[in-house]
Amino acid sequence: MNSQDLKLRKQGSSKGQIYSMVANQGEALAHCLKIREQFEGIDEAIYRSFEYVADETVGGTLYCYIISNDGIVEGQGKIKDNKPLRTYKERVFPHHFDLRGNLAASNVNLSGNINMTGGSISWANVGKPSYTASEVGARSNNWLPTPAEIGAVYNNQTAVFNVLTNNGVNQGLYMSGGNLYINASYFKSGLISASLIDTTNLAAQKIYQQGYPSNYAIIGGKYGDLQLFYQGNNYFTVYNDIDSVTLRHRGRGHLRFSSSTGNSHPLGKWDFSGATVSGLNTVAVFG
Repeated sequence: MNSQDLKLRKQGSSKGQIYSMVANQGEALAHCLKIREQFEGIDEAIYRSFEYVADETVGGTLYCYIISNDGIVEGQGKIKDNKPLRTYKERVFPHHFDLRGNLAASNVNLSGNINMTGGSISWANVGKPSYTASEVGARSNNWLPTPAEIGAVYNNQTAVFNVLTNNGVNQGLYMSGGNLYINASYFKSGLISASLIDTTNLAAQKIYQQGYPSNYAIIGGKYGDLQLFYQGNNYFTVYNDIDSVTLRHRGRGHLRFSSSTGNSHPLGKWDFSGATVSGLNTVAVFG
């Protein structure tokens, strides 16, 4: 298309400016002057004139506005294409642009960047491509971190711990100064072996004998009694009633010591037949 085929015409008026642009308008105007007497209205002459000059650059719809004493009348008509667009035989072009700047293409290969200042991309009709695990960066089953990755975690363990635990709000573990720190409200494990365990803040209610789940000690009761169980049965208890402590065997008290009096009181029947008693300065009473 030659640059002279499309000319921008500007007309001034007291109320504004009028712009018009059309292809081959000079040729169409000259032809309109020749044939205008053949038609009753000028609009028909204009329409016929653009049909006359129609070629590969002229087509579509003609909009015609007639200004008269009665007002402005709009007319529209389809311009017949008497000179069809020239084509190449046995040649198929994979893409084309329309006059609005739209691109229609079946395949586009770009080697540069796409810069969009507006609009959007619709993926509704875009097929989903397939990729291998390695192409998308997936780790293999036997993947190991690189020395650099291990070093980054080692050198920033506190920061990693804060990220994983929300600055200690959630439970987790980390190392600092060669020591392992565990932050947990509940900890479940198998055998724990250690040369030293500080039990200053250890809270326990039941302690089992290793290898014998039916033998255990219970610290509990109202005032912190100590109960020893054998095969699930309570055999011995150190019973605390604040003022005194009583030793019980299978629910029966045998000896009671009172802190207020400082006296010890044997309970129940005592048999001294197998004992050697010394330093006893009292008279035995029998019967």
